[in-house]
Amino acid sequence: MKYIIFLYVLLIAACTPLAPREYGGSTYNSSRSADKMPKGPGCYAKALASDQYGDKDVVPYYKYTGNDLINPNIRLVEKSTAPTTKWVKKKADRNCLSSNPEDCLVWCLVEVPGEYYSYHEVLDTNKVKDFKLVTKEQTLIKQGGYTEWKRVVCEPQLTLQLIEDIQNALLEKGYNELSVTGTFDVVTKGSLTQYQKDHGLFFGQVTFETLDLLGVSYEKI
Repeated sequence: MKYIIFLYVLLIAACTPLAPREYGGSTYNSSRSADKMPKGPGCYAKALASDQYGDKDVVPYYKYTGNDLINPNIRLVEKSTAPTTKWVKKKADRNCLSSNPEDCLVWCLVEVPGEYYSYHEVLDTNKVKDFKLVTKEQTLIKQGGYTEWKRVVCEPQLTLQLIEDIQNALLEKGYNELSVTGTFDVVTKGSLTQYQKDHGLFFGQVTFETLDLLGVSYEKI
């Protein structure tokens, strides 16, 4: 009986609406942790952590890069990762009356299924010419899904020039979906968020660490 009650309490706690916090006229949700907003000049907001990946050493092997998958000198290798859990924001009540969409979100603990991947390994490099030596593989170093306070560009300081600089920097980095308009539109937000995720940055806000990595100047901010 005690075990059932514990599971029930855990389920309720996992999807409890967040208490909003006020800052500079805008409302930001607090995270499931009890951290406090930093004190100091400038604007701060909660940003969401990305999953962080890195290289790990593996037993060296020769990965087949050709198209002859029935070659007897290669073999199929199948691998999988174990399922995990992570905290994510989800929509709460559709009747939420707040003007800030962030107030209508809740934190939920969800299951992340394991991933399956495969490759073809070369068995005899003397009989196969299309291959590469693999000594490292990408692996999850730190799981995201939590929030932290980050210094962000205050809304009045998100000028046309700064937005154009961000758009130009994203284009130079290969994020070609957007155009240089000087408007922080949906496409620009999406490209910036994808850039932040690709580089393991906190996303959802125009943070100063993002500007630093993009090489965008903000001396006048």
